[in-house]
Amino acid sequence: SGASGGGLFNTNGELLGILTFRLRGADAHYFSAPARWISAALLDAAQASKVEPIRATAFWQQQGAALPFFLQAAPLEAGRQWHDLLRLTERWAEREPRSAEAWFMRGHAYTQLNHGEGAVKALRKAVELDPSFEMAWYRLGLAHSGDCDPAEVKRIARVLERLDQQLSARLLQAAYSSTDHRPKS
Repeated sequence: SGASGGGLFNTNGELLGILTFRLRGADAHYFSAPARWISAALLDAAQASKVEPIRATAFWQQQGAALPFFLQAAPLEAGRQWHDLLRLTERWAEREPRSAEAWFMRGHAYTQLNHGEGAVKALRKAVELDPSFEMAWYRLGLAHSGDCDPAEVKRIARVLERLDQQLSARLLQAAYSSTDHRPKS
């Protein structure tokens, strides 16, 4: 669409990723390659590969079950098809047991279905697999705020603060905006 190769920046102007492709449709989803992949390749030339033209159909142009799981999940999420998303993430986690994203999406679906226990379990697995997964920590904190567990929300906010201070502040604001008592530092 013309944006591929552009930068994705946060509000501080820090490079988060390089824009890659998008899913077309009413609720287009845009994707990027994490900047840490690029910085890792710059530090270790063995991780880099030669850039060549795509000679076959690109993976994002496949159809249905031939698509990678994260691309199958995007339209289910956009369509608010939470039960279908749960079924997909079950297959996803089975085929890719080290995928934190599979567990994250599972936690998201459970959250949308108001199944707090399932959301907490799935999001805990996501952060266990990838301790630097900021959004998984954030949603785990929100799930615990729904369970009225302020001590766990505080603990998660401290972990999240080391990863993303703004997201940590957002978690605390969201978790305690409807209550008069805020956690002590």
